[in-house]
Amino acid sequence: GRSLLVAVQVAFAFVLLAGAGLLLTSFGRLAAVDPGFTPEGVLTATVSLPEERYQEAVDIRAFVDRLLEEVRALAGVAAAGVTDSVPFSSYFNASVISPEGRTPRPGESVLAPIQRRVSAGYFEAAGIPLLQGRTFDERDTAESQQVVVVDRWLADRYWPNENPIGRRLCACIPEQEEDPEWRTVVGVVGEIRYAELDENEVQGAYYFPWTQALNRRVSLTVRTDGDPAALVPAVREAILAVDASAPPSDVRTMTDRVAAVLKVHPSNYRVVGFTASASAAELAKLAHRHDVPFLYDVGSGSLRHTPGIPAGEPSVGEALADGADLVTFSGDN
Repeated sequence: GRSLLVAVQVAFAFVLLAGAGLLLTSFGRLAAVDPGFTPEGVLTATVSLPEERYQEAVDIRAFVDRLLEEVRALAGVAAAGVTDSVPFSSYFNASVISPEGRTPRPGESVLAPIQRRVSAGYFEAAGIPLLQGRTFDERDTAESQQVVVVDRWLADRYWPNENPIGRRLCACIPEQEEDPEWRTVVGVVGEIRYAELDENEVQGAYYFPWTQALNRRVSLTVRTDGDPAALVPAVREAILAVDASAPPSDVRTMTDRVAAVLKVHPSNYRVVGFTASASAAELAKLAHRHDVPFLYDVGSGSLRHTPGIPAGEPSVGEALADGADLVTFSGDN
């Protein structure tokens, strides 16, 4: 009976150790994932234009034009643009888009990639690379030819080994429309991860020029020459100078959206030399002050202190009480 109990405990410990190893491997894999854009040096802010003041397209367009003029004139700004949603925000929109002249195979699902509306300068500000053709500029107006930029994933899906520039797409199912509104592809950009840093998350994206598809949700994206956080007061002031009734929200750097603070308890290693360690509570306060999650790997991870647990070994409960958003542990105690 005692031997069986010991065998079960050992087997359970190995299962937990394997699970902890897989979890840490997942953390490492996610840290190595390329989001597809360059988050360093970027500041973002969102403005929700009040409907009662911005019912007409001309008013929305005037707000965005003046906003970009004000922000681009600020010292330290390298590029600026707007979109209806920045990566890793809660606003998410996916919509059907179909290529001209392509008949889906029997049983083939209709693609519904991510749809974004962006202004001239947005790709440069976000650090999304242009791979072919062009991005949006002053040629793209409400009255000009309807155009679209697609990402590489979507271009490869619809036109493998072909040139997508000049091809046409419709944000619809053409067979169900009497007069489909076709848009001409003018550029191809790199694919990016919009929702999660997951290697399988890329689902394709296409972009309409802001001038041809307005939205009262305005997400400003600013690329700076230095520390983007230093520009927060100036960007806030620029937004309020355009319309004091439309204050910005969610003003944060792009790295804050993809960052986390991690503390690992040295249960099976030592750090020697002239070093010091910040407490979990201190790191939790730092992380939450910058609106990023705090992850704490507490080693063995006893649920409560029991005899035999090494002195100084934190318990899961203590880690949570200190402010950890996610606690990982092997569970072998």
